[in-house]
Amino acid sequence: MSGNVEEIAGRQTYVTGHRDSHRAILLIADAFGYEAPNLRKLADKVADTGFFVVVPDFLFSDPADVGNPNFDPEAWKNAHPSICFVNVTLSHIGFCIREPFP
Repeated sequence: MSGNVEEIAGRQTYVTGHRDSHRAILLIADAFGYEAPNLRKLADKVADTGFFVVVPDFLFSDPADVGNPNFDPEAWKNAHPSICFVNVTLSHIGFCIREPFP
């Protein structure tokens, strides 16, 4: 990995790429969280094309652990009420996505 983790807007965030770039991307992790190695590899690859990339930890270090036989998907979803998997509101960092992308 070529990026690093730092705190942005009160959340741990994987950051990679050049901060002075005029192009930036906010990658939002799925239920497996911002620490997923393939997500970070993707962020690094995008950064290699000239983007500044941030991947915030919207799950507060509590990704879905589907490999755990005791994992309860309903309990996990109930523990993350601010995460909506259709429409996402990111008001704490100043973004609001009201409609899914086509």
